[in-house]
This record gives sequence, structure tokens and C-alpha cells, in this order.
Amino acid sequence: MKFKNDSPIYLQVKEDLKERIYASEFGLEEKIPSIRELSLYYTVTPVIVQRSMTLLIEEGLVYTVRGKGNYVTSDSKLIKNSKKEDVDKLVLELEVKLEALEISKKEFIKILKEKK
Repeated sequence: MKFKNDSPIYLQVKEDLKERIYASEFGLEEKIPSIRELSLYYTVTPVIVQRSMTLLIEEGLVYTVRGKGNYVTSDSKLIKNSKKEDVDKLVLELEVKLEALEISKKEFIKILKEKK
């Protein structure tokens, strides 16, 4: 994974893990690779991965079984709602950028149709 300079690495790792959960790379109630394995995968320290994982636990997407590891929630509705919240944030960010560029929603839709 190539990290961007505009956001802390632990947040980028968290977002990538969320996307992997959304894509069912880690299924419902499936064990997530260990902190050590993920730190090797992302080429970051275990502290960064643990910080990312803590945020996912706080969001309810992941839970910990002591002595066994971290698992994806069994709550598919929670995952669906989390996806919707992420999409809503992206749409809001896009609306702000479009407004700054003085591009209307109609113009943007036209641009999207031309890309097909």
C-alpha cells in the first residue's frame, strides 16, 4: 500500500481494512490476520496497526477474542450502515469540491456519462 502525506498512516490503514471488510475479503465473524501479520503486510509498526484496529473495534466492525485475535462483526447491518456513512461522507466532500470548482450537479453528471 502506498501511503499519502495528507492523512496519518494509522487512519489510512484503518480505511484500507474497512474497505477489505466491505469487499468481504474478511467475511462476517472471520478472523482478521494478526497485528504482526498486518504490520508486515502494510510495512508499518505493530503500534500503527493496533491503533487502526482499536478504531475499528470502537466502530463495532471488529471485536477481539482474548488470546485468539480480532474478528469481523457478525452484524451485516452495521457493516451496511458503515458503508452508507462512508459514501455519504464522500458525496459531501465531492459536493464541496464541485462547488469550489463551480461545477453544477448536472454538469458533473454529464461528465460522468461522457466517461462511460
